[in-house]
Amino acid sequence: MARDIGMTAEDLNPSEVNKLETGMLTDIAGGVHYPMDCHVNPVSYLFEMKKVLLESNVKIIHKTNVERLSIENGKVISVTTGKDTWTGKKFVLSAGSFSAKLVNKIKLKIPLMAGKGYSVTVKSPPQKPAIPAILVEARIASTPMGHTWRIGGTMTVTQGSRLINQRKLNAMLRNVQNYYPEYDLSWTGSLNPWVGLRPLSADGLPYIGAFQEYPNLFAATGHAMLGVSLAPLTGYLISQIIAGKSIDYDMRMLSPDRF
Repeated sequence: MARDIGMTAEDLNPSEVNKLETGMLTDIAGGVHYPMDCHVNPVSYLFEMKKVLLESNVKIIHKTNVERLSIENGKVISVTTGKDTWTGKKFVLSAGSFSAKLVNKIKLKIPLMAGKGYSVTVKSPPQKPAIPAILVEARIASTPMGHTWRIGGTMTVTQGSRLINQRKLNAMLRNVQNYYPEYDLSWTGSLNPWVGLRPLSADGLPYIGAFQEYPNLFAATGHAMLGVSLAPLTGYLISQIIAGKSIDYDMRMLSPDRF
């Protein structure tokens, strides 16, 4: 499938994988290398994004809940957050797994659940992989980031619970040893895991576009585990839609009203 869309995909035997992966020995049947693929440090990315936004005179309001969306003549006219009310002509819904709860305030329904996942970040481990990898059978993402190594995975569909299932977390970390036999469980045993909620749509496709009932409210949510990957394209599509420009895609399959 990757080759069908023009991506380079190299099938590697175990020896070739270990030649490419110079950080740690791997115990695998083989691998697929995507030379065009990239990974990102989320913290560095967000700091840089914040800098760019502030330079563009975007106002960022921290630790603020949206309490009310006000409607007038079939359009959203304002958002109330704590003591402040923000008016506008166009509004974008991009609240991740909390998006459905937010639009419930104005009696809109989008099928969206939260997909809970864990990650553990090891600071200065004795060894770490040199390149990021998806451990396919275990569904684990292994990402070296500077002096750290992040191990993430699992998917539990939930209404929004952030409770940690220690059995699942332990199983995820044990599975890492099946791929990197030099990894020692003691490296992560005392670390507190990070818990995140991915926004899962009913059919696996994101919600991008205007709501029919409130045409000045635009959805950009439901990307599941591809939020960072699809963010640039989503931003482009939303900007085109808001500006009233034509798009060379059939957007009906992404409509927030498709169910």
